[in-house]
Amino acid sequence: AERGLRGLQGDALRLLGSLYRDKGDLTEAERLAQLALENLTGEEQIRSRGEALLLMGKIYHDMGNPTASQRWAEESYRVAEQEGDRRIELAALPLLGSLSLHRGDLDHAEELFQQAITLAKDIGDKRVEGSTLYLLGSVDLNQGDLLPAMERLKDAINLFQEMANRRGEAWSTLTLGTALARGGNNEAGKTFVRRALDICRELGDKWAEPWCLRALGEISLAEKDLLEAESNYQEALSKSHSTGDRGVLPELYLGLAEVCLNKGQAEQALEYTRLAREVVSEDDLYSQATTQRVQGTALAALGRDQEAEECFKGSVAAIEGTGFRPEIARCYQEYASFLEKTGRGEEAVAVRQKVSMRN
Repeated sequence: AERGLRGLQGDALRLLGSLYRDKGDLTEAERLAQLALENLTGEEQIRSRGEALLLMGKIYHDMGNPTASQRWAEESYRVAEQEGDRRIELAALPLLGSLSLHRGDLDHAEELFQQAITLAKDIGDKRVEGSTLYLLGSVDLNQGDLLPAMERLKDAINLFQEMANRRGEAWSTLTLGTALARGGNNEAGKTFVRRALDICRELGDKWAEPWCLRALGEISLAEKDLLEAESNYQEALSKSHSTGDRGVLPELYLGLAEVCLNKGQAEQALEYTRLAREVVSEDDLYSQATTQRVQGTALAALGRDQEAEECFKGSVAAIEGTGFRPEIARCYQEYASFLEKTGRGEEAVAVRQKVSMRN
């Protein structure tokens, strides 16, 4: 009887933790999920434990701690295989794929997402089908394949709207707005991102809000609306501190650094890149590369060419083995531009040739 009661308590704590995660209170969500695991220890509770393990993986993913997230997600997947529980397996596959995407292994991420979408259709789980379409669109976006990304994201939005899944609709809409802007349609991009932000605010999703504001900052920066970009990044930074999400911080600091560079404030830009480097995780190769690239630009603006070159080389080394094609090209191009400005034209040509060979 006591074990049965502990199991019920564990399930209740897990569900409560999931609700707090949905609201963006990751610290409380983590506490509740941990308590759930402490209650779900019996053999008869193994499936509930698998769901709680997966919740921990999702929480750490949202916190920007991919190493911990990977550990919990893999343990959950092992439970699913052991118990033959296809629903836990289905829920774990998109998270494992997201972690591969985070590491820059886009081919493996796509493989896991394709497994998930096949299983989702087999089981009839439209929620995971929509989520996986959104994630496949994110893979396309990170590879620079904008048209396929937009098609998948539109399909995801339609599916989420059919189910009245507002959270899924918001994330897919946000990513579609980003894709449109990166394709040169800033006005449409802003419209979709603002729509996503409105949905997140209606839902009270504090975790997603900074990501929407970051996207608006990126678009404003591209339009050279520095006042608006800075406002977006600062608001996102302020809101992110209350959620416990460290994953968004590097991008916000780097956005502010780029605003400062556009204003001619290289010293302040350098300080923001220092803050970004302090919070970048070891396996976040994308943020490692972008941080060193922007830091190199700031150092070059200050005439600190030797340090700048080390940063540009570091950015290329970090991004080289990933599938983030647009950022790979940008790191190489900005390193080549630096070499040209310092009178090393032949070396710049060689660096640009590497980009051409990759394309």
